[in-house]
Amino acid sequence: MDHQLLDEATYARRFRELIAGTESLHAHAQDVGDGKATIGWGYTFNRNNNEAIWRDSGIGLSDGQWQRLRDIDQAASSRKTALGLDFGRTLNEGEADRLLIASSPSYQTYADALALPDSRERLALVSVTYNRGVGAMKDHPVLDAIEAGDRAEAWYQLRYNCWGSNATAEAGLRKRRLAEAQVFGLYDDPEHVGRDEALSVLGMAEQRREAMDAVEKRFGQTIDGTDGKRDLVALANRDYPAITEAFGEVPTLREALDPARLALLSHLRAEHPAHAEALADDRVDVKDLHVRPGQTKGDWNVTIGDGPNALTLPMNRQTPAVNERAAAPLLPELDAPLQAAGHDGATRQQIGLAWQDHLQRHAHLGPADRVLLSRDGQTLAGLHGPLMSEMHIPTALSRFQWQPPEEQPRQLPQVLDPGVERGAEPLAALSPVAGEIEAWSTGARQR
Repeated sequence: MDHQLLDEATYARRFRELIAGTESLHAHAQDVGDGKATIGWGYTFNRNNNEAIWRDSGIGLSDGQWQRLRDIDQAASSRKTALGLDFGRTLNEGEADRLLIASSPSYQTYADALALPDSRERLALVSVTYNRGVGAMKDHPVLDAIEAGDRAEAWYQLRYNCWGSNATAEAGLRKRRLAEAQVFGLYDDPEHVGRDEALSVLGMAEQRREAMDAVEKRFGQTIDGTDGKRDLVALANRDYPAITEAFGEVPTLREALDPARLALLSHLRAEHPAHAEALADDRVDVKDLHVRPGQTKGDWNVTIGDGPNALTLPMNRQTPAVNERAAAPLLPELDAPLQAAGHDGATRQQIGLAWQDHLQRHAHLGPADRVLLSRDGQTLAGLHGPLMSEMHIPTALSRFQWQPPEEQPRQLPQVLDPGVERGAEPLAALSPVAGEIEAWSTGARQR
């Protein structure tokens, strides 16, 4: 699991936004329905170190209020709520912020023990610990998942198994867990999901499918797209605008799993080219994908569909995802002509990734011995011996995982001459921009 790092200032700002965005501001002490005395951004008096925290906050109190804090600290647990409710001090937003900062170290316990850096992952764990309490999070499975580096399992635990046991507040608590799971993230980078990460995510989904659907039937949308009784996803996106602006909107379960689905299908097409058509993105729904461990550690079996017509394909750790030469994006050689064609740096990077995906899906043709870029900078062509595969760049960027039929390999004439007609389209149209640049799998040359 790669942590999504934040600098110190950003982390502090996001922490305040996350807590303030999920906790209402309580100007004076009150019972919010949990039997505790709460003030500010969810600060509870039901502890034994109130005086120390308030002194660290720098908030001015009367002698009577300081004495009340000492009384609460020394009181039995059963009396702390009543004493706290009678605190008699009103806080403004700035004071609530100072109290939040002063009380936050105690909620960093598990994040510190797991050596989490300032990151989105740390924010999510500290937030749920702040909301539930340090004691309630002791020995929770989410801690084991984070320690093991199992992002998918940690995401599942946060989203589905961290709400607690207060049935009267279940919907509100689950709504907050949705936001915290989004902060944590299901992927290191949802835009670039690798083979192993896709297997991990969909393997988790297969193992936890029944448990997730049981919750989604009540509060969201099941993996097959059936709407539940309530839509907490929509409520979370409505009620936590600061969080969704900073970390993205909370997805439905199907939306959350889709990057893994697309990545897995891409790798399946590369490893099992004979089934490429059946593995097209628009032909395999996530509900029909079943990823289960194989007999050997690191091996997986992917089943598409159910019943006697289901297709089961192995994904073995010994099997490379693609031929290394065929997978090479060749960006070092193509960067200059792509830039000359007007593609900016970010777009060139995306083109390189799309080209790598294109070559993976055409790995059965062998490596691309030669790569050409059209004069208009809109088409890449790979020459695989007597065959040619083409990638129309705008189409590839919009439909990254699967190329339309017109972009499938074509048979080339035996004589590759720019003047030779290929149908109604002259081969000269594939002469590179900025002079003719021929990119080979072993290097590049200009002429």
